[in-house]
Amino acid sequence: AQLVVGGQIFFATGIAIMTDYGGEGMYGNMAKFYSGFFFIFALGFPVNDTSVVGLFSKVCGNKPQGTLQGLLAMSSAIARLVMPIISAYICQYLNMSVLFISLVVILLVSALIVLRYRFIIDLLSSSTRH
Repeated sequence: AQLVVGGQIFFATGIAIMTDYGGEGMYGNMAKFYSGFFFIFALGFPVNDTSVVGLFSKVCGNKPQGTLQGLLAMSSAIARLVMPIISAYICQYLNMSVLFISLVVILLVSALIVLRYRFIIDLLSSSTRH
């Protein structure tokens, strides 16, 4: 559970770095862009992606996991289809800062949910469970 939260924090940090808070724009400062890109794709994505799949596998236990892993992959694919469309509408009707701030809020809320239910997650993923 700690790696999942860590990955989400890396994502949120990268997005927060790249957010334009009324300044020169995200691409005006390339160091800001590259550092945010580093946090998202070099740290956040690999840590979060592998830890979510690993934790999901541990929570499923010893029973067959093919269908459950398929449902996890399907929900991930649906999110990859729906979120860019929602993001485009937010950018078109509001602005990119609102989009980035809302993404940071979503990531931090999901990290808080994982932390809140960490005990249950640890109990379900323990190796002593039958």
